[in-house]
Amino acid sequence: MDELSGTKLLSLTCFQSLECLTGGKPQISRFNFFDTDLLQYAAEDKIGNVVVSPASIKSVLAMLLEGAAGDTAIEIRNALRLSPDKDEFREQLNAYLSVLKVNDSDVTLLNSNAIFVAPRVSVKKEFIIMLYNVYLTEVQVVNFREPVPTADLINAWISKNTKGLINTLLEPEHIDPMSELMLANSLYFKSNWQHSFNPQLTRSACFRSRGNCHNVAMMELQAGLNYAYVDDLRAHALELPYENGRYSMILLVPHEQDGVSQLLRDLPYFSLPQIASLMEETDVRLQMPKFTIDYTDDMAGALRAMKIKLLFTNKADLSSMFNSSALVNNIFHKVHIAVDETGTVAAAASSAMVIPLIENGVQIRVDRPFLFFIRDNKLGLVLFEGKVEEPTPYVEPKPVTPNITDTPIVPKNVASSERKYMPKNFIRRFFEKVRYIEFILKFNARFLLPIVGNLKNIKDISIIVQSPADRKMRQLLVLCLALGFSNALWLRQGRSDQPKDTRFVGEATNELSTTIFQGYIDDSNNLAFSPLGYAAILAILAEGAKGETKNQLVSALHLPENPNLTRTTFRYIMERLKNTNEYKYNQPELKNFFYIYKNYTINEDYKKILEDYYLTEVRSVERYHSELNKSDDDSEVTETKEDNETKDEISEPLALKDPEEKYITFAMEDKPEKVDVSHVGYKPAKNIKEKIKLVKAYAKKEKEESEDEEETMVAVEARNSARSLKILHDKNDISSIVSVNSVGKKSGKPSKSNSLMIIFNGMYFRGSWKQPFEVVEPGVFYKSNTIKKQVPMMKTTGTFKTSSLPDLDSEALMLPYDGGRYALLVVVPRSRDGLTRLIADLPSVPIADIQETMIDEELQVSLPSFYVETTTKPVAALAKFGVSNIFSREAELSGVSEDEGLFVQELVQHVAVRVDNAHSAANELSAANPGIESLKNAPFYEERSPRRFCVEHPFIFYIMDRLDNLVVVAGKVTDPQQPTTFEV
Repeated sequence: MDELSGTKLLSLTCFQSLECLTGGKPQISRFNFFDTDLLQYAAEDKIGNVVVSPASIKSVLAMLLEGAAGDTAIEIRNALRLSPDKDEFREQLNAYLSVLKVNDSDVTLLNSNAIFVAPRVSVKKEFIIMLYNVYLTEVQVVNFREPVPTADLINAWISKNTKGLINTLLEPEHIDPMSELMLANSLYFKSNWQHSFNPQLTRSACFRSRGNCHNVAMMELQAGLNYAYVDDLRAHALELPYENGRYSMILLVPHEQDGVSQLLRDLPYFSLPQIASLMEETDVRLQMPKFTIDYTDDMAGALRAMKIKLLFTNKADLSSMFNSSALVNNIFHKVHIAVDETGTVAAAASSAMVIPLIENGVQIRVDRPFLFFIRDNKLGLVLFEGKVEEPTPYVEPKPVTPNITDTPIVPKNVASSERKYMPKNFIRRFFEKVRYIEFILKFNARFLLPIVGNLKNIKDISIIVQSPADRKMRQLLVLCLALGFSNALWLRQGRSDQPKDTRFVGEATNELSTTIFQGYIDDSNNLAFSPLGYAAILAILAEGAKGETKNQLVSALHLPENPNLTRTTFRYIMERLKNTNEYKYNQPELKNFFYIYKNYTINEDYKKILEDYYLTEVRSVERYHSELNKSDDDSEVTETKEDNETKDEISEPLALKDPEEKYITFAMEDKPEKVDVSHVGYKPAKNIKEKIKLVKAYAKKEKEESEDEEETMVAVEARNSARSLKILHDKNDISSIVSVNSVGKKSGKPSKSNSLMIIFNGMYFRGSWKQPFEVVEPGVFYKSNTIKKQVPMMKTTGTFKTSSLPDLDSEALMLPYDGGRYALLVVVPRSRDGLTRLIADLPSVPIADIQETMIDEELQVSLPSFYVETTTKPVAALAKFGVSNIFSREAELSGVSEDEGLFVQELVQHVAVRVDNAHSAANELSAANPGIESLKNAPFYEERSPRRFCVEHPFIFYIMDRLDNLVVVAGKVTDPQQPTTFEV
């Protein structure tokens, strides 16, 4: 302080507040570059939200410019891009300030200036008069030597001019007793959106910032908005207009997840009018977070970076303001902003991810840090701007779930001595209590099971019935609860034999399903695949991989560091799915095969691991040459002879035309008529060759076969080689799967002799519903908004698990198979054209989260019967999943064989899924409402129609192992098909 002796300190304060939502062609102002410079220097080194008001800062700097001279004035004028002529820049500032006062039914914009001076201040009177006349500045006298009343007075002025949005800017400790003058500005803005967000669509969503996922309230809007992708900024620009169209909020969303810092660095090279000129009206579906931000900062640092330096040193020239020397000590700046479905208070912004949504349209999901600007479109003036890294957290309304074990059924106004339950009154009073606590007049497992989770033993259940007088009702209640309790106990015990920490397999099948779904997001055909089949083969390959190849597989499959845990976990899974050839209901059978051609070997250690832990059948086979079997009419004698051959034979996978083809392959539309799915007169072939010939014979009925179809044949041949696999000929057959993986040598020329080994697995699942469908009748299925078809629609009524999924804009339904372990999970978008969006959003909602949110609900279910058979080749999708090395010449598979240069040539999977009305004789008690029939005659009972859950447009499905959380089969249905038959 010694070197400042005799120097007066000037504390500058500017405040800002808004209430609004913010749309015309701007005139480019010289102020625009100041705006982008200010945001860059204010926000680039800050963590978290940053909001500033260029308009408010400019107002204070303009008043300072009136009192500055010499180099100090030049620095301020250059930063503001103003004319060196004082009369000219005053005219510019007057035009600027005149637009900062608007008050109509659509927009409120208020700009206020004040100067607080000490009682015996040496401020030039000319300066104060000029501020009063030109800048409409209020003048107030304060005693800076009394910090508390001075802070209270200044804060009261701020609160009044910001309509209570900012009540406190200065604390008493911020007041320097040596100060003689304080300049202040407030800016208030309030407006509603021209296109309001629907509050009912606001839901919880993940907003990723600095590697963390923040649960935020995500709003949604679909409207025609100005949009552009700015190549030079690598960012998406979107304009949200306010009601009168003059004002708007512009969002700048970096293309990269963590690209906001680079966007801030590049921003000064562009003005907002330049960005706005690139935008065109586009049909946009926008998801952006709500946010409320209170931001306070000293703007001196940012202004110094913008080369306004002298103002904050003892070399400042403020001779047009003071008779003696003075400097600016600090510039306090505070902004409040709130953005919600109807409008904005202050200012804020959001960034987005863009994916194709509809023709000539985009979907923008603001799920990462972004920039925003609120501006006057007519003059191109920026009122507020900022960076949003931490939107408003989502607070889910807590449902009031009354615990009927804690509250007596007897009304409180009944005296203790009168609390007697007569049998004839008990049911009536019970339902009176049920009505009171909003139990929807239903008594079923949906409301009882949450209580069961807190019970230690069966005796605890009886506390629900507090009177021994009504023995009959008491027994009924205990019976229902005991049933729910025993079911819950069964679920817990079902996991008792499972190894510890086996979630990685479930997570791998979950992520694999999402990856493959997204790999086929643009394919409009039906799709079916087995994530579990793929996971098993990739895990087998990981056992023999080394280096980066192994690292990619370990990372993608979430394999633990301890290989023994991986092996024991897969052995646990494979033992449960062990092939028995019995094909029991609701007991999937999975078998892994590893075929090595003669003259090649695999490492003995690797072979033992496969046999012991993955229950893989490792066999040495001879190549099967098709030219030896050209005739489709081989005699039965020849076939019999072949049956007695001691050596197994298998056909060679066909080579790809282009070595790179495996990276660009897409799902092909498999024609169901090529595969026998009938339930009439099919006799399985007796051996490998006969099965191969069976498929080949039928395939010859087609005159032209593409190479894709030939590659599909490889999958079919391998499928038929797996003796655990059956054609879907029984009405209860659910899925039939084979995954095929050929390992070959690196060679410059692809050839039919490159393959050394084939790894594949086969699965067969024969299921029966726990709650059979009661009716199958014709119904309507909408393939799109305008195209519909008639399909067999299965219908039933019962209690099923369901969930609303706002993050996916979808609903989920769980249809259990007998035994309760396996179930069909159906996820249906709310809109008929919502499947693409649903698949795009799948990474944000894991399957485990979907299951956790499901509750029991009585429903009228309508589901189309369908049959899907497809071949998937997910090499390109797996590359995005992080598995690419194994398919290239960089593959390291030395753990598989001593032969050098091994890599995976192709990964193919053939899946057939059939969902129809397969009946079961199992007990249906838990699928219905236990005890509900006996209650229908009770007084005051009101029967309500269950809610309808109708699957009538494209959807995705999963066949789940609910105990181990494994995705056995997944797929999408865009056009329900029924199985066709052919004669063999």
